[in-house]
Amino acid sequence: DPEQLINHKSRINGETPEFVETQHFFLDLPAFADALGSWLQSRTDWRPNVLKFSLNLVDDLKPRAISRDLDWGVPIPLPDWENRADRRRYVWFDAVIGYLSASVEWARRGPDPDAWRKWWNDPSAESYYFMGKDNVTFHSVIWPSILLGYDGGGARGGSPGPLGTLGLPTEVVSSEFLTMEGRKFSSSRQVVIYVRDFLSRYSADSLRY
Repeated sequence: DPEQLINHKSRINGETPEFVETQHFFLDLPAFADALGSWLQSRTDWRPNVLKFSLNLVDDLKPRAISRDLDWGVPIPLPDWENRADRRRYVWFDAVIGYLSASVEWARRGPDPDAWRKWWNDPSAESYYFMGKDNVTFHSVIWPSILLGYDGGGARGGSPGPLGTLGLPTEVVSSEFLTMEGRKFSSSRQVVIYVRDFLSRYSADSLRY
């Protein structure tokens, strides 16, 4: 933990960091432990590595900060907070909501403002999220918890908001980390495959695939 560092100094300017108290908003993930755990246990066709990793996270859920001490990014849309220059929303809380908000905005600009509903309100709609392993947490725990909260599905209860009941991910698709010669990829250590080297041997279509 940071407070246990000995002789802690900044590598940039040599200054000693100071510990300060700060106020933030949190997503109450423990309130979704039961609902999230039940939902994940029903995902019998998920890749075992993704499902096991996600279920392990549910066993030790803690509130997750959804704001940051920053002067750039998306403001917090609440009275007394939206004009603050030192607080912004946490990018990964905001980013996953973009799946829904982008759908709503797309429909709003077209001939049918409710076109988004066939993907989000229809129980037969399916949604697949493809990503690297380091983003599984945000899509199998945080995003479903946000959706469950909107639907009133957590321990705190409630009822669906004005958008109606929103569908949870059908599947979160991810593989394990890739390695090269048994080592983790690292550009600083030259354990890396450069695009120009790849294209000198294989076609661009192979890389896209």
